[in-house]
Amino acid sequence: MKSAGSSLLTSSAFLRAGARVDTVRKPKGAMREIMFSTEASLDELVTFYKKELKERGFHITSSLIMVARRTWSCDFHREGMQASVLLFPHDHDKSRMTIDLMYEIPRKVDPSLLEPVENYDVIGPGEYVHSVQSQHGKAKRN
Repeated sequence: MKSAGSSLLTSSAFLRAGARVDTVRKPKGAMREIMFSTEASLDELVTFYKKELKERGFHITSSLIMVARRTWSCDFHREGMQASVLLFPHDHDKSRMTIDLMYEIPRKVDPSLLEPVENYDVIGPGEYVHSVQSQHGKAKRN
């Protein structure tokens, strides 16, 4: 598996063979939306995405197919990054399908703000510390 960040959502994972990028929308807050189109059928796309998501270690949180409307929606995540894919017929050519991918833009992390990594083991329990008894005994009172 790859590390967190943009490597989670690679074009090879979400751009099925024969698909083309139609629109890349300006980010809204922490979310980005990219729309693709393809000649593949709904069943082919659902099978493709379920397989790809599983192989890439994503966890599907919800999935809904509406066969009569030829739509499928799927929410998924991995390593704290949320994303969703929505499949539906293309607006201008109903023989094509639109793939609407929305994902959380990876945050840029300043390494200087992270806690240092501890690369050592603590082996225990170790030796016991014995309490030291007073050599003077009880103190005298005047």
